[in-house]
Amino acid sequence: VKPGVGLNIGKKRGPPLALWLSLGAGTVAVVVLLAVGMSKRTMPNPDTAAPTPGPVAAGPTEAEKKEAEKKEAEKKLVQAKADFEKGEDYNIGRNGKNQNFETAREWYEKAAKQGNAAAQFKFGKMCSRGSGGAQNYVAARKWYEKAAQQNHADAQNDLGSLLYNGDGGPKDIWKAHEWLEKAAQQNHADAQRNLGLWYAAQGSAADYKKAREWYEKAAQQNHADAQNLLGDLYYYGRGGPRDYPMSRQCYEKAAQLGHPAGQRNLGRAYDLGLGAVYDQKTALEWYRKAAAQRDKEAIEHLKKKN
Repeated sequence: VKPGVGLNIGKKRGPPLALWLSLGAGTVAVVVLLAVGMSKRTMPNPDTAAPTPGPVAAGPTEAEKKEAEKKEAEKKLVQAKADFEKGEDYNIGRNGKNQNFETAREWYEKAAKQGNAAAQFKFGKMCSRGSGGAQNYVAARKWYEKAAQQNHADAQNDLGSLLYNGDGGPKDIWKAHEWLEKAAQQNHADAQRNLGLWYAAQGSAADYKKAREWYEKAAQQNHADAQNLLGDLYYYGRGGPRDYPMSRQCYEKAAQLGHPAGQRNLGRAYDLGLGAVYDQKTALEWYRKAAAQRDKEAIEHLKKKN
């Protein structure tokens, strides 16, 4: 290596200038054209090159999916409600529709299958009563249960009654108690009365005490039968001390509400002077009112009086 000249490792050196000059202009031109041609073959043409793939369109997010599902569910609920109202139109005979139980039953069934709790209850009720079609306790129990699971108090009460009586399936008093209590806790007066009956049927002192509590809750809602049943517990001293004046008060409230057994029991209170002033005239008046409603015991009392 000559002094003052650096190493040129890895670099290609072109031909010396003298060589280019010796080749002549024509030869140089050919070399240049060849170089340009090779350059064209190696460089991509922007007009013919394959397009670069763009970003893939993103699908709906989870939040968007949930919102769409929510809107669809709301749409179905609106339709089910409209079908239920048509059932009401034909069941009651309103909005220009003639009363037609068969048509009402069809609309209730349609709405019930869409999940409308009120329609499920009404369709079950028609199946239970045989309104607009055949009586079918099995179907009634099925549809009551669907509505009951949506916390429909009427359905819970009626389902409890079917279970207690063994209509439409096996008798199950404990399952009946469960559904009656759910309805009673919603302040359903019939369910409160029925739950009182459930406890009274068990017969123990503790059960009679619970019966009193539930009868009282229903009686506070002016439930005539609960008033009369509560009067019986006071009259016979079940679930607490015997109390004739309290029994007479309960009977009187039931009687004023037109309850035939309450009217007959109030007549008995005046007839025997138990919790009330002995008064045969008033006793006969209440016996006659009860008898007018075909109360058998009241009719027997009047026969004895005559």
